[in-house]
Amino acid sequence: MGLHIRRHAAAPHHVATASSGAFRAAVDRSGVSFDDAQLAAIAALGSPARHGYYLWGGVGRGKSLISETYFAVIPGSRKRRFHFHEFFRDLQAQIVRERGPLDRSIRRLIGDARAVFFDEFHVHDVADGIYLSATLKSLLNSNVFFLATSNYAPEGLMPNPLYHERLLPAIDVLRSELDVVHIGEG
Repeated sequence: MGLHIRRHAAAPHHVATASSGAFRAAVDRSGVSFDDAQLAAIAALGSPARHGYYLWGGVGRGKSLISETYFAVIPGSRKRRFHFHEFFRDLQAQIVRERGPLDRSIRRLIGDARAVFFDEFHVHDVADGIYLSATLKSLLNSNVFFLATSNYAPEGLMPNPLYHERLLPAIDVLRSELDVVHIGEG
């Protein structure tokens, strides 16, 4: 039971192409000293991706700082930043209000954004896993650029063995459609 994602051109996403040089310049100007693993992650984010990036690693590794720097240089105003759990809380409330298709509720929350950033990506319950699959499908089929941070590799997103298998299609999409970048452990 996989997710059907319409394939867009294999070329890098236009947001990634437009942002990579500005991102590298912003990192250089930041004055922050980065370790080797962080520099490798920065280099990976500086290379244009097809649909976006999933940056993961230990607590306190600078994932949010690096990703926020990247997100800040994405040109234009059609972008949205979400805390992962707040997005899914708001999505559940939107679904109750809408009483319509899940995709419509997702699109209302995303609005006209062409780039989204999800900070602190993690799935704790099966409902969020179902919503995650639908959200990934909606965003990637609409060619929305995707940036996420997590303390977990994609395979560790739903640690509960009773439900982990239900998240496998979403994990496969994260692995196949995004550049998954490990920033190291604490």
